Amino acid sequence: MSCSRFELWAVSDDPAELQLAAEHADGCDACGEIWRGQRGLQRQVEAWGGPIEAPSRLEADVRDRIGGALRNTARVIPLEARRPRSRS
Repeated sequence: MSCSRFELWAVSDDPAELQLAAEHADGCDACGEIWRGQRGLQRQVEAWGGPIEAPSRLEADVRDRIGGALRNTARVIPLEARRPRSRS
């Protein structure tokens, strides 16, 4: 297996691909370091616990900011509405 294939399979949801990635990591120093780091991070996330409740105003604040950003952007003209200028 190539290291580029490892990078794809190391984040797969498929147990067979994860097993192939683990086997590659056992024989490749660079990929082994990545693999150990990812597994360590996974253990930390799993030990962290359940979801955290988002602040009650989070959704409204995000919508307000997105709306403000959209109002402050340049006007978009659809391609079909553009007409080439005639050259004289």
